[in-house]
Amino acid sequence: MPAAMGIHSIMALTSALIFDDTLYATEALALPARPSEDEADAERTLLAAGTGIQDPGRDLCPPQYISRALSTMTADSDRASSMSLHSQETESTSLTSAASRASRDHVYSSFAYSFSKDRSPARLVPPRLARASLSAVQPGPTATHHHQHHHQQQQQQQQQQQHYYHEATSRPKSAHAKSPSSVTQSALSSTSSFLQHQQQQPRRKRASHLFSFFRKHSSACSSRSHHGHHNSKSQAIKLDCGHTLSTLAIQVHVQEALAKGKETVPNCCGIALPHTLLHAIVSKPGADLPVGGRGLPSPDLGSLPDSAYGENSISSIDLPRSSECSPSPVTTPVAPNAGPRRTRHQEIKVDSALANEASANFKAEQKEQFERVAMFECSQWKALAAHHQSTLQQLTAQHEASRKERIEQHAQDLEHLEERQIGAEHDLRQAHEQETQNVATALKHMYAYCLGTNATHPDHPHVVSEEDFKKLDHQRLLQANLPRKHENAINVLRARQEREMQRRIEKQEAELDALDAAHQRETMAEQKRQKEELERLHAVIDARRKRLLQRWDLRFEVWKRDYEAQHATTLTHKWEHEPWPARKADHVLHVPETSVLARYLKAEA
Repeated sequence: MPAAMGIHSIMALTSALIFDDTLYATEALALPARPSEDEADAERTLLAAGTGIQDPGRDLCPPQYISRALSTMTADSDRASSMSLHSQETESTSLTSAASRASRDHVYSSFAYSFSKDRSPARLVPPRLARASLSAVQPGPTATHHHQHHHQQQQQQQQQQQHYYHEATSRPKSAHAKSPSSVTQSALSSTSSFLQHQQQQPRRKRASHLFSFFRKHSSACSSRSHHGHHNSKSQAIKLDCGHTLSTLAIQVHVQEALAKGKETVPNCCGIALPHTLLHAIVSKPGADLPVGGRGLPSPDLGSLPDSAYGENSISSIDLPRSSECSPSPVTTPVAPNAGPRRTRHQEIKVDSALANEASANFKAEQKEQFERVAMFECSQWKALAAHHQSTLQQLTAQHEASRKERIEQHAQDLEHLEERQIGAEHDLRQAHEQETQNVATALKHMYAYCLGTNATHPDHPHVVSEEDFKKLDHQRLLQANLPRKHENAINVLRARQEREMQRRIEKQEAELDALDAAHQRETMAEQKRQKEELERLHAVIDARRKRLLQRWDLRFEVWKRDYEAQHATTLTHKWEHEPWPARKADHVLHVPETSVLARYLKAEA
């Protein structure tokens, strides 16, 4: 009886508890019972919307065919092809390269995002528009005038930026509610108006300030060799960075490297000058360049290692100095408040200590959550297997109990049938005995009648005819055949009883066969249901994992945007998820006793 109660308690458990979302949220995600996982995701979506992510699915996984808005917005030129405003290439089409896209476009995108994220004017950061650096020229009237002209252009540009900033912060609240794309378009339109204002100034021999964006100008290299008028086109040398320098300009680069220290290598735009070029330049007659009252002879080529001119490896160059010539020193005017500028194709350097620490914390937390989720999934697999095994055992036990009960019932039926058959045979034998006795009595009376002895009426004689003797012979024959007749009747009765017993046994066997077939169908149905539930568990686990990864992506994106807004920088490293732990074997897995899924294992035991 207790075993039967245990079986019924096993069947009381269904697989619905294994797929329960509340159990998954509480045990795997360590969330409280309220709110649920859906409500938590809704809160995260609202939080993401507060940071500017209106559609997490679209923002986290943007279509590949959608190009960046700032990269595709162009300014019309006199030529047929349109050029990007922020391209660093000489001739750029409407689709800019990856290097130019990463150079200045992020300034506008980050500003547009910060403008839409926090509408308070206190946190608005004006965009840092791309501008050419101040030129450093040789002393003289022409150079001084050129320097003053560029200084005036910079002042006008700063005034334009302040005007745009005050205009953006003085807008009504409804104007700030625009989407990031509208803010970006307004920023671009303001920039375009500023560039048009610069174009309206009187043109000099050089191109206007607008088209200086589209050429490889000298802002990429701060050397004064680019800003003078000594770059002779007849003796110009093409460098890897794109600049064309004369022999004197290259010697100026060498002079600047010596002025900065022995550890500095002559370079242009951060790229070291080739070894062969230096050898060819400094070995020419009259190539000595005065530095601080001393001449500059040819450098010692033995002190110039071949590996010192790589882009990523810089070593010192020993250039001996001479005091044969002493012309006037060359001075370089320094622009006020001019910070260090980023060279071409150089990634943005940000303080990544906090970002790396936060990323490590994210990965540690994600790894811990993945291990907890993987443990819960293994518990689900084990609980589901235990549930199906218990169900099969229960079906087998039920079948065996039903079969045993049916067999006992069949035995009782056969026993009752046999008792009835024995009773029928007994009654038949009694009837035969009575018939035998009656035939004997009748034969006795017929004998007395035919012999003429009538003890009852001796005074009345009677005549015995032939008919009476025939009856006597018939009665005597009947008495002689009576035992065989009774035996035949018994045999007929037994044959009928045997046929009835056989039909009953066949019927019982058919019932047992039907019972076995029903058990087989139930077993197959349970196996089919087990397969479907395994596939369902696979689908549920995959869906939950995808949802969990999307939740982590959204969480990281929210943190990334907050970090970029707080530190005024751009994070370029890609977020990589931690790998999922491998599934443990069922015999190694230990399900905690506090888990609800442990009930399935207890039921199996």
